[in-house]
Amino acid sequence: NIVEVKAGYRFTPQDDDSGWVTQGFERADHTITAGITVSPIKKLTINADYCYHSGRTITIILTDKTGLETRREGNMGTICDFSIGATYQINDLINVYAQGQNLFNRRYWEALGCYNQGPRFMLGAGIKF
Repeated sequence: NIVEVKAGYRFTPQDDDSGWVTQGFERADHTITAGITVSPIKKLTINADYCYHSGRTITIILTDKTGLETRREGNMGTICDFSIGATYQINDLINVYAQGQNLFNRRYWEALGCYNQGPRFMLGAGIKF
């Protein structure tokens, strides 16, 4: 295939009686993904992906020494992430790649108390065994 397009939507309500509430981790109510992969020549693959997460909440249940549970909930904000990458297959065993993530430099909570790192770039090589 020269061009491959993909898209998806996931709805996961975060109520006690529906969806999935985790302890200590966030999960988005709405997740939208879209991507395109282009292979202009046989050995080169270029991809672009966009990911949107909204309704991200975190639920933490704290238990004191007496066994009394306290529930705390917080808003983790929205994630808007645009990434691009390319892979070049040198031969059947070896490839090289470059990736860029969060290219719009959106700031969001990755985990409780930890912001994302801003734009990230990676260069590397892969070996197939």
